[in-house]
Amino acid sequence: MARLTGASYAKITVAILLGAVLLAVVGFGASCSTWQPRLGSDTMIGSASVAASDVENIEVDWAAGSVQMHVVDTASDEIELIETGDGITKGREMRWKVSGNTLYIDYGGWFTCFSWGHKSLEIRVPQKYASSLGAVDIDGASGYYNVTGIGCDRLDVDLASGEFEANEFAVRELAIDVASGKSYANGEVTDTLKAHAASGRIEVVSTACPNSIDADMASGTIAISIPDNNGFTAYVDKASGSFESQFETTQRGDGVYVHKDGGANFDIDMASGKFILNRL
Repeated sequence: MARLTGASYAKITVAILLGAVLLAVVGFGASCSTWQPRLGSDTMIGSASVAASDVENIEVDWAAGSVQMHVVDTASDEIELIETGDGITKGREMRWKVSGNTLYIDYGGWFTCFSWGHKSLEIRVPQKYASSLGAVDIDGASGYYNVTGIGCDRLDVDLASGEFEANEFAVRELAIDVASGKSYANGEVTDTLKAHAASGRIEVVSTACPNSIDADMASGTIAISIPDNNGFTAYVDKASGSFESQFETTQRGDGVYVHKDGGANFDIDMASGKFILNRL
């Protein structure tokens, strides 16, 4: 059995504590809006159309319900933000703002910490702008989150619970961090893949082999599927659980597995659970 390092214990402990805090927040049956005064008072309210040429990055902070970001074949040069839900009053509409080249979108609820009911957000990105985004960041407390057809430098998803799904995307870096629930992503990750889970399941299918994979898990399952490649070195640091690979590897030392030339770097830290490396 491989021995966990002090750094690995520290990372796993932080993941568990963060997961517990986030789940406690969700357990109250609602979530706090995190729209901060740092964005200023010149924020807009409710559904809108935003000039796509002004937007390079998109940050979404959503409490409950759903967020769906997808590509539309249109001659329009605007990104559409469509908010729907039952009984949305003026005080509970979403807030948004473009600052610099970043579009910030928040669930809303200025004067109350807890939000009642669920709202849905649809983000429609014109096809001619959909493959040239910088960073897309989604922070959700609960609900369903979907990204389809987007090309960007970095896709970063942080969920307390609920479900995340991404399809037909192309990114340099993909980062998924979940306290519980499940995540599924099927697209192309060319450089860096980060998957951190306190519990639940993360599944990633990439049509390219990333240069690096960083996986941290307290429990649950992380399954990553990649095509045949020139080689990788997997450093597996685990207290219990299992590491499974469909690629032929040679073990070199305690918890070190090498495939072919060993070029790509896969760092896997586990307290328990299962890590699966599949071949496409």
